[in-house]
Amino acid sequence: MTNPSKKNMDSVGKLSFEEAFERLSTVVQRLENGGLSLSESADLFEEGAMLAKTCSQHLKQTELRISNLAEEFADYLEITETDTYEDEN
Repeated sequence: MTNPSKKNMDSVGKLSFEEAFERLSTVVQRLENGGLSLSESADLFEEGAMLAKTCSQHLKQTELRISNLAEEFADYLEITETDTYEDEN
């Protein structure tokens, strides 16, 4: 397995959330299944870390977008703290 550092950094950053998450799931499964060399495991771990970062960035951007929309349309929407956190209880 080749080192994913330079080659995949750009391509990983261009993935959609869904694509990155699916690839991350595959990486985790391969690591959990074992049978890889130390080098292969390290390469997969590195790729997984980049994929996790990409997913996190997508989530943060989406959260910011939703927050901005909620502020912009606050007069038209009736969103309360309890609506936002209702599923957590």
